[in-house]
Amino acid sequence: MNKAKDIKPIKIEAMKTRLAKMIQARQDYSRDLSEHHVYISSGNRKTGFAVPSVSLIPVADCGNCASCSRLCYDLRNDCIYTGVIESRAKNSAIAHDDLDRYFAEIGAACIDYRFFLWHIGGDILHRPYFDGMIKTALNNPHCKFLAFTKRYDIVNAYIQEGNEIPENLQIIFSAWPGMELNNPFNFPVSSPLFVDGSHAAGVDPVSCPGDCSNCAVMGSGCWTLKRGEGVVFAAH
Repeated sequence: MNKAKDIKPIKIEAMKTRLAKMIQARQDYSRDLSEHHVYISSGNRKTGFAVPSVSLIPVADCGNCASCSRLCYDLRNDCIYTGVIESRAKNSAIAHDDLDRYFAEIGAACIDYRFFLWHIGGDILHRPYFDGMIKTALNNPHCKFLAFTKRYDIVNAYIQEGNEIPENLQIIFSAWPGMELNNPFNFPVSSPLFVDGSHAAGVDPVSCPGDCSNCAVMGSGCWTLKRGEGVVFAAH
């Protein structure tokens, strides 16, 4: 696992500027949505290059990120590039304005995938969005899906209603030091590991080796964490 860095928060004005660019781009795409399609990344330096992923706008499309927004990996490191801003904004516009098409396009692409990661940036928007994730997994049993989420409320409500998560959809609750973790069903927990040793992944978490694609292929790491287990990532 890469060594954790002593990361600095994003300055408030810089964060506002980056978010404003993406939100404005989302509004621009919404004016002529039919001309655009969901962008699925083929991989990046964080996940490896064998795991496709779809992302939304960080912070703006995260319903429970007050504790971590100023240290957001995606906002600090990825959303400084024009291409990333455009892809996040495009996906967000389609998800907000045409949710059925959003999931139809993702589902069609997943026919050719063995693995798929939900959200380098952004999170589960609302219950209909989570229902779309469930349906996508059920319609693609050959594909293993992985989702880190701080929308504990949506996932917990789904289980409380008597529903079950598909076996090929791995849900991991993303935690943060000092943040309240509502996890009555004991989902696996992930957390950044800071240089002072602090994390929020419970007792004896495993350490992320730093390559989602390798763990996906080998059937290890986050892809196979069981209820009650945890994983830490070096803060970066």
